Amino acid sequence: MKQKYYIWFVGIVCIGSLLPFLELAFYNHPSADDYICTVPAMKWNPITMTLGWYYSWSSRYTSAFILSINPLVYKWLLGYQLNTWLLLFILGSGFFYWFRTTSSLSSKYTWVLSLLAVGVYVCSVPSVVEAFYYFGGAICYQPSNAMLLVLISWWYYKIPLPNLKSLSLIEFISLACQCFMLFLIAGNNEMAMMFGLAITGSLWLYLHVKSRNFHLGMSLLLFTSVVSAGLVVFSPATRFRMQASSSFDRSFLDVLIKSFFSYFENIAIWFSNPCFLFFLILMFWLPVSKKVPILDKRYLITLSFLSMFLSFFCFVPSYLGEGVVQGRTANALIFNFLLLFIINVTFWKQYFLSINFTLSEGLHTFLFMSFLCLTSFSLFLSANFLQAYEDLSTGSAKTFDKERSERALYVENSLSDSVWVPPLKHKPKTIFFGDIGIYPEPWYDNFYAQYHGKKFISLLKNKP
Repeated sequence: MKQKYYIWFVGIVCIGSLLPFLELAFYNHPSADDYICTVPAMKWNPITMTLGWYYSWSSRYTSAFILSINPLVYKWLLGYQLNTWLLLFILGSGFFYWFRTTSSLSSKYTWVLSLLAVGVYVCSVPSVVEAFYYFGGAICYQPSNAMLLVLISWWYYKIPLPNLKSLSLIEFISLACQCFMLFLIAGNNEMAMMFGLAITGSLWLYLHVKSRNFHLGMSLLLFTSVVSAGLVVFSPATRFRMQASSSFDRSFLDVLIKSFFSYFENIAIWFSNPCFLFFLILMFWLPVSKKVPILDKRYLITLSFLSMFLSFFCFVPSYLGEGVVQGRTANALIFNFLLLFIINVTFWKQYFLSINFTLSEGLHTFLFMSFLCLTSFSLFLSANFLQAYEDLSTGSAKTFDKERSERALYVENSLSDSVWVPPLKHKPKTIFFGDIGIYPEPWYDNFYAQYHGKKFISLLKNKP
């Protein structure tokens, strides 16, 4: 089979692995924080709501702002469901920009590889519902994932404004865009904030040690990261959340120990997934672009060591805050590990190419195409894909959608301010996150009721 037909065949396979997840989006319904964030947004403007959350409960200002303009605010359920498509698209675009920058592949290969990367991530995340369906959780992570991919890829081309002599409108706009992206990344979630801070700090140190000249653009990027991190770490909401979750009572040494063991436990789980493991191996045979700079061996060793430390340290906020790694957090952790792994492999491969330590072109191409094929077909064996297929084939997702739609219609048409509804009979694992009556305190139930214009709602089994 000719290579051009082979790559299109792999692309079709990758699209096929994503189809169940795309179809399930149309059976998805809001849960938990979706209502809690939407109801205030229906009363306040986006800025007021963002500041309200910032001073009371969440310092994730980027996530809070996006939630304040989410489709549910406008009673648009289809728009809420299409968020899954949007999140997958922006993540795929981030991967495309990354591979377009760091590899020497043609556009069609890059698109296929980007589809494969998205498929691997979807089929590997610990919690699919919190990664792409439960908007209150997904929006806190996927935008920053895509922006990190774009931003780091952009830095391969150029870090603008190395000195005042190069000051121009284009340089200024380019630097302003990069600073704004760092600001948004820090406000999306704490791990992305740490990632942005670590990358800018490392790059700043590397450029100044290597060139021994002050780099104005990189210094401004680092300054933006530090200020943005400060807005998150020292916000009123952060202190309040840490007090509420007893973070100040935890021993930092105990937090580090738990994070250390959790880090290696999660790596073992990730590596046990064939599609994730095959994709990592595939990265070793990805042709590297000449745009990728050749780093000295000592810098490469330092990069690898710091990457491992950052990947491990990203577990610390979870154990310091909630005391556990939640599903949505675990989704971000696996992405951080994947991105750091790809960065390291790219630089190390470029180094070995520079010293003529490489395989023959024919063998290299054979290994690349072989693992490309293995990775794409292994997506269909992943637990996430099989669960999504089961949710569709058994009709569980369709029945769940029918139950939720009928409930919403019944609640809104009820003449009473207090409504009792039957429990859900079908709860498809891929898209179901929560329902009323599952929390001891009726905080979620109250916001669900307010969203539908009622004062009280509960399950029939709880009716006195």
